[in-house]
Amino acid sequence: MSGRRVLLLRGVNLGARNKVPMARLRELLGTEGFSGVGSYLQSGNVLVDDDGTPETVVADRVSALVLAYFDVVSPCVVRSAAELRATVAAAGRPGAPALPDDPQLYTVVFLAEEPDPDLVAGVDPADHEEEFLVVGRDVHVLTPLGTRNARLSHAFWERRLRVTATARNWRTVTALDRLLAAADG
Repeated sequence: MSGRRVLLLRGVNLGARNKVPMARLRELLGTEGFSGVGSYLQSGNVLVDDDGTPETVVADRVSALVLAYFDVVSPCVVRSAAELRATVAAAGRPGAPALPDDPQLYTVVFLAEEPDPDLVAGVDPADHEEEFLVVGRDVHVLTPLGTRNARLSHAFWERRLRVTATARNWRTVTALDRLLAAADG
């Protein structure tokens, strides 16, 4: 397999907590056999070449390295360039929340695996002021009060759908998509 992947670490570099220096993480991943290692921002967005290793193996390996070298528990969710492109395209589909003028108010919750449809059906949109749409392994959420006040956070989805999750705002999602697309040429 060729192309690029993004490794989405959860909960790193949040203020004074869970410090994972991205430069050191890039260096570490390079010495551990990952190629084409780059990062975006300081919030755990790592770009690597896709060598065909199953994503669950990559996610577990990266989480184990972060724990071993930085003493930080950080689940990792992996997406290929094609998957991230599909995530971006899904934002315009019928039923998806409308993209707001402020990209900070739109979040994508990335799920490590496809959720059980019965668990998804158990989340009633009428019970929440935030709009959402589950598309495969992604949850698109419009958070009109901002992500800090979001009730439909990654933690909510992780509990309700019983899968590992992490979230990124729309600005970060589209920036990662552009970086992956540029690398694929």
